Amino acid sequence: MTEGGNQRLNLGKHKDRNRRITKICEICGNSFEARVYRIKEPRRVQRVCSYQCQHKLQSLWMTANFRKGKVIRGNGYLGIYLPSHPRATQGYVLEHILVWEKAHNQPIPKGWIIHHKNHDKKDNRPENLEAMPRSKHNSNRLFQELQRRVEQQGQVTRLLRQEIRLNKWQIKELSKQLNEIQQLRIGIK
Repeated sequence: MTEGGNQRLNLGKHKDRNRRITKICEICGNSFEARVYRIKEPRRVQRVCSYQCQHKLQSLWMTANFRKGKVIRGNGYLGIYLPSHPRATQGYVLEHILVWEKAHNQPIPKGWIIHHKNHDKKDNRPENLEAMPRSKHNSNRLFQELQRRVEQQGQVTRLLRQEIRLNKWQIKELSKQLNEIQQLRIGIK
């Protein structure tokens, strides 16, 4: 847009939306023009020149070699590409299993699972991992869930007690004011 020969920037919602910059495609190496507002927004960085290159980039992310053998599984655990392992599913073994087996020089017994002591699925230090039968792990989870609910109920109870105390105080104050008003009415008659 020009106004009196000077170039005017659009300062509205999409300021400088039509400005473009030349980038190199990460897949094919061709240069392409990307919108500046996409480059400035870190989650919306335009990295490739076309839909075909976008598809190739996504398929690279799915392969283990692109991320040095580690992927984050759907349940939040880290998986390592090791198709020869007996516990591998679709070629991946959960990292905490491998760490525990290496630290204890033995495979996990059948029917046992690895528990993260601090409940952080990505913290796979050997001192944070504990092997236990699935039944014990499930009962621990139930106990912890019950404990959490009891704590929540305790907090609710404390809040309700505070509210009751406040209501009692307000009732006391209102009854004092009512008594004063009644005494004033008696004094007026």
